Amino acid sequence: MAKGTRYRENAPKQKKKLALGWKIAISVLSVILALVIAAFAVFFYYFGGLKTTYLTNDTSQLGIDSQVVEDTSDKDITNIALFGVDSRDHDDTGRSDALMILSVDKMHGKIKLTSIARDTRVYISDMGYDKIAHAYAYGGPELSIKTINQNFNTNIQEYVTVNFDQLATVINALGGVTLTITEQERISANENIAALGTGTLIRQSGTVLLTGEQAVGYARIRNIDSDSMRAQRQRNVLNAIFEQMKGKSSLEYAEFIRLLLPNVETSLDYGDLMGLATIMFGSVTMEEMAFPNENSNARGGIFYSDGAWYYEYDLDVASQQLYQFIYEEE
Repeated sequence: MAKGTRYRENAPKQKKKLALGWKIAISVLSVILALVIAAFAVFFYYFGGLKTTYLTNDTSQLGIDSQVVEDTSDKDITNIALFGVDSRDHDDTGRSDALMILSVDKMHGKIKLTSIARDTRVYISDMGYDKIAHAYAYGGPELSIKTINQNFNTNIQEYVTVNFDQLATVINALGGVTLTITEQERISANENIAALGTGTLIRQSGTVLLTGEQAVGYARIRNIDSDSMRAQRQRNVLNAIFEQMKGKSSLEYAEFIRLLLPNVETSLDYGDLMGLATIMFGSVTMEEMAFPNENSNARGGIFYSDGAWYYEYDLDVASQQLYQFIYEEE
């Protein structure tokens, strides 16, 4: 009886300990669950607007030569095709009115920007010879990347497409960009702004802070000089965006990416974007190149029965120049 009595006396205490243990476990699990929910909420807040369109992993389908893959496999350099699509109905299916290669070079702490004239005559797979800008309309970013890789012997496996009207939203998210413009550029940019029917006109030339709509009007200038100068203005806008982003904190980058993502189409996922953005936290410089250039021996004009105006230049020489520029090797 004494033993039985002791058992009955200890039973409530053991039950209390078990109940206390369950309460602690439930409390810990509740905290963990709350943290997980909070983490997902933060993730979707910053990255919920990202819609990644992955490209094929088969480098040969992207027109990348196997020797180029081998030669660049150990380089901490990522090449991204940047497409500026001038599609006024916002569907991102127009020609690539702006075509650039963004090289994030962590080996040398540089961001390199190469623009290719949209009228460059190249071979487009299954389509024949045509303007390089037309590849995007024929087959989207994948055919356009393949065309660049095949004609310039590059290793590009990623892309970002921005419609020009969406670029205005991106620039406004940064608080505008500072550019130096001539009076002739101001007048022409204002004509573009007025044609779009959105944004305020640029009031003065010189070094000015432009809104997104004003910067897009500047980037769209066509008729006052050459296509090369137009490409230069587009690079000027991207340079200005780069300068605005330098020195920002990781939280500010995340907020900028949150605002940027709904306005772009890309093959990059959130891990890629944040991984590439880390270069901005160090001492980084920006360099640029354009094709054709003074070393291209280029000619421009109407040379063929299709009646189209083309830039023609030695693409083998251009490929060598581009490789040296990106990888800093002969």
